[in-house]
Amino acid sequence: MANFIPKIIYTPSGGGPTTIAFEFPPSGDPLSEEIKSVGAEAISASGVEQFSEFYQREILSIKFKNLSKTLLDELRTFFTTHAAKGLPFDYYPSEDEAAFEVYRLDRKQIKIKRTSPDAGDFRYAAEIKIRRVL
Repeated sequence: MANFIPKIIYTPSGGGPTTIAFEFPPSGDPLSEEIKSVGAEAISASGVEQFSEFYQREILSIKFKNLSKTLLDELRTFFTTHAAKGLPFDYYPSEDEAAFEVYRLDRKQIKIKRTSPDAGDFRYAAEIKIRRVL
C-alpha cells in the first residue's frame, strides 16, 4: 500500500543521480492534479469557433509542512541547479513504490515559509507545482 511520502530523483549536470527524500506526505491531497488543454482558438467572421489542441498538460500542486532545514536546503539546491533551468526530474508520489513520472517545475518557483521554531532553527513549509505533458 502506498505511503504517499514522495521523493524526487534528478541528475545534476556533471554528477550522478541525487535523491530528495521527504519525511512526511504532502498536506492535503497528495495527488492534487489539474489537467489543461493547450492550443489555439479562433473565431471566424460568421461566429464559428474552432480550437486546435496542441497537447494536454497535467499539473500537480504539492504542499509540504514541517520540513527540516536540511531538507529545505536540498530543495533550494535542486531548484537553483536543476529545476529552475527547466530540466526534467523523476517524481515518485510514494517512495515505497517503483512507479514514477517525469516532470518539470511549473512556473519556475518554489514558495517557502517559516512555520515554527525548532531547537534554535525553524521548520518550514514549501509549495511546488510540477507539470508534465500527457
